[in-house]
Amino acid sequence: MAVVQLPASPAYRLPAELWLQIFKLAASSPETCFSAKYAAFEPTADDAETIESACLAVKHSIVLVCRAWCALGTEMLYEDVHIHHGVPALERTFQSPAYADLQKRVRRAVLPYSQTQTRTYCPLPAVSILAHCPRLEVLVRPYRRRALFPQFEFAAEVPPLPNLKRLEWWHDNAASHTGGINALDDVLRNAPQLEYLTFSGQMFLTSLKQQYHLRLPALTTLRLRAVNAIAIRQLIVWSLPALSHLVLDDPPADPRALDLLWEAYSDQIRVAELGRCVHFLADDSIRRLLSACRGLRELNYRIAYTAVPDLSEFTHSAPHLGLCRVGMHAVDCVPNAPGSKALWEHIRNNFEAYDAQAFPALREFVLYGEEWQMLRDDRRFCTIDDMVRARGRRIVFVDW
Repeated sequence: MAVVQLPASPAYRLPAELWLQIFKLAASSPETCFSAKYAAFEPTADDAETIESACLAVKHSIVLVCRAWCALGTEMLYEDVHIHHGVPALERTFQSPAYADLQKRVRRAVLPYSQTQTRTYCPLPAVSILAHCPRLEVLVRPYRRRALFPQFEFAAEVPPLPNLKRLEWWHDNAASHTGGINALDDVLRNAPQLEYLTFSGQMFLTSLKQQYHLRLPALTTLRLRAVNAIAIRQLIVWSLPALSHLVLDDPPADPRALDLLWEAYSDQIRVAELGRCVHFLADDSIRRLLSACRGLRELNYRIAYTAVPDLSEFTHSAPHLGLCRVGMHAVDCVPNAPGSKALWEHIRNNFEAYDAQAFPALREFVLYGEEWQMLRDDRRFCTIDDMVRARGRRIVFVDW
C-alpha cells in the first residue's frame, strides 16, 4: 500500500490503515461479489447491480473529499472496475508501468457487450484492460440492453485469465459467433482455475458447439438463470469432475429439460438451491430435485416462492438417505397481511413434508431472512417448533 501522509488535523489522527478499513465498511461491495465459494441465498443479479451502483457512488464521493482520502480511496476504487465509460483513458492508465500497483488491485471487472463489439478487426481496448489485470478473480458479462445496430462482425480475442475464480455470463447469441471474449467456451478455456460459473440466457441452435474436450477441473458451483434446453444440452457435454453445488434461479420453460442435467451430474450434486421465482410454485421442483439427486445433503429455497413438496414417494418406497439440512428463506413472507392464515398453512406444510422415516439423516432446518423474526414471535410458530423437535430435529436462525 502506498504511504499516505494525512494532515495534522484531529479529524485525521487515525492511521491510514484504519481509514482504509472504514472506507471498505462504508463502500465496499458485498464479499459475495468477489467470493468463488457458494453462499446460500446470494442477492439476485438485479439486486446485486443496485448494490454495486450505490457502493460505486460512495467510493467516488470518498476520493473527492481531499487528496489524502483520494490516495487511500483510489486503491479501493480499482478493486471493482466497470469497463464502460472512459475506456481509452482507462486503457492508457493500465498500460502505464507507473500504475502497476493499481493493476494488481483489480479483483473484479464488469464488461458489457457494448465494449466488445467488433466493428473492425482492430484489437479491443477492453480486452487490453483485462490483459493488464493479473489478479482478476471475477468477471461479469451482464445482459446486453438492446442496441439499435449491434456490430459483431470480426473475430474477438480473449486474454489469459489464470486467476479467474468466478464468471457471471449472460449469453449473447449475436456476439458469441465472433469468439474470444464474446464466446463462453473460449473464455472457459482461458480460465483453468474457475470455481463458480453463472450461466444465463437463451441459446440458439447456431451457438451450440460440441466441446467434448472442455474440462473445468476446479468448478464446484454452477448457477443457471433463464436458460433453455439448448443451453443445458451444451452444459452436459463438459467435464466437471468437481461440481457439487447447483443453483437454479428459475426453471426452464420445459421442466423436462432438467432431466438432461440430472442424467449428467445428479450423482455429484451435494448442495442445491432454488431461486426467487414464482414459477417454482407451479411445479413440484423439490420432489423432482430430490428424486434425481439421491446424494444431496443440503437443500435451500425461498419458502414463499416454492410449492409445498409432495415427498410421499420417499416414505412409501426408498427413503432419501443423504439430505441432512434444509434451508428456508422467508423473503416476502408477511405474517400479518390479509390471507396470513394461508401463509401459515404453507409454512407448516413445508416443515411437515420432510417425514422422519423418509429423511432419516435430516437434522436441522436453517432459517434465513429477517422476516423469520416476526414469524417466530407468533404462537403458531411454537407449534411448528414443537413438531420439529418431536422428530429429533432442530431449527437454526441466521441472517438477522
